[in-house]
Amino acid sequence: MSFSPSDPLLPRQEPSQVLKSIKFLLNPVCGSAPGIASAWLLQARMSYLSGEPDKALEHLEICFNRSEDSVTGATSGAPEAHVLAAQIHICSGDYTQASVHLDQALSLSFDIRDSPQYQLVKAQVSRKVKDLDEALRCLSMAISFSGLTLEGGQVGKKGTKGTHPVGIQDKASIYLEYAEVLSETGQKEKAERTIKDAKSLFLGTPAEARVQLAEADIHTRNGDIDKALKILTGITANHSCYVEAARRMADIHLIHRKDDRLYIQTHKNLAQKVPQSYVTLLLGDAYMKVHNPEKAIEVYESVLKKNPRDANLSRKIGNVLIVTHNYSKAINYYETAFKNMKEPQLLQDLADLYSKLKYYDKAIRVLTDALVGNKQQKVRELNSLIEESKLLILLAKVYAFNEQQDEALNTWRRAHEHQQHLIERVKVEKPESLPRHKQTSASICFELGQIYSQDLLDLDSGT
Repeated sequence: MSFSPSDPLLPRQEPSQVLKSIKFLLNPVCGSAPGIASAWLLQARMSYLSGEPDKALEHLEICFNRSEDSVTGATSGAPEAHVLAAQIHICSGDYTQASVHLDQALSLSFDIRDSPQYQLVKAQVSRKVKDLDEALRCLSMAISFSGLTLEGGQVGKKGTKGTHPVGIQDKASIYLEYAEVLSETGQKEKAERTIKDAKSLFLGTPAEARVQLAEADIHTRNGDIDKALKILTGITANHSCYVEAARRMADIHLIHRKDDRLYIQTHKNLAQKVPQSYVTLLLGDAYMKVHNPEKAIEVYESVLKKNPRDANLSRKIGNVLIVTHNYSKAINYYETAFKNMKEPQLLQDLADLYSKLKYYDKAIRVLTDALVGNKQQKVRELNSLIEESKLLILLAKVYAFNEQQDEALNTWRRAHEHQQHLIERVKVEKPESLPRHKQTSASICFELGQIYSQDLLDLDSGT
């Protein structure tokens, strides 16, 4: 775990061998002994680092629902699970939900306050909501609980060591977050001293390159662009954070120097040095950022040729066509892509586009055909049932838009009945995702309630 990455992977980025090895070890443990809550917590952390936040939250639901570990009998896993959930919500920008999970962690165990990870995540939430004094207080405590001290902004090794184990990446996160907050509060010299101490402390460790990135960020914030670029240029292709360093260089060219050409050139150089799909897609995203969708589509399609079954990438290309108002081409693209892949999500996007263009009859035709296709399957897998739920909900909305109220009501009823059946399957086959499907059921009930209440109003008014 000490050698695992500190941040989630980018979309389509290949997991490192470390992540693959950890997952290889965890999967049989969770499968054969599902009562071990600590194993599910590790599984959730691996899913989070692998760029799968939804799956991570589903694993955490298992931790929340187990009052104690079936092997150790300990109940301490749940607070740590809430801390990880808060961290995931920070990444998605939901700071309110992150605070809720931190409060739940504290309500389960006051000892969690002595955890450096808890104080770090609390500081991150405080920083995001601009409570920088609280962020500094939490980070000072986190450093102390990590077994180190801060004296005049410098890190020493004589702190009060806490009872919660702290890995090298977590320690680095604490110090770097501390330096960032100092920089944001205008304490430039303290921030630079903290970075200097961190460079010494993490020299030769997996966190060394992260310190360089943080140092470059602080120089950028202080307006010293040349220093920042010099540091980022020194991070070569053999470093694990080379891609991130190149992205930050590109952002400096775009945001601070207003140079679109260098921004694109930096991404082109990165794609040449790291010839992987996820890096090439970053080039496409860069073209979109400088308002060149034609070039972006060229790049996306070059990646799609190597991954012809990538439905998400096809959806991305279709979305670009919609953004550029090339609706006819988008419609043809979705239709062709669906014929090649048979992915229901592509049909949903096509129906959604028809609906936005007010081609309601075409949207209804696409959705009803898709539902018939689903019904013809002899063996209904869980994913197929989930897709059918989405199709029914979209179809009900299209009927409502087209003012076909009776059809809309009947479809919402079908959706409600189907969702209840789906929930029974989920309870057995995928219990960790049950809250999400119950939320969908509640949304369907709300729509039905809206229709029934309107019918009562119409009766009262005699219309």
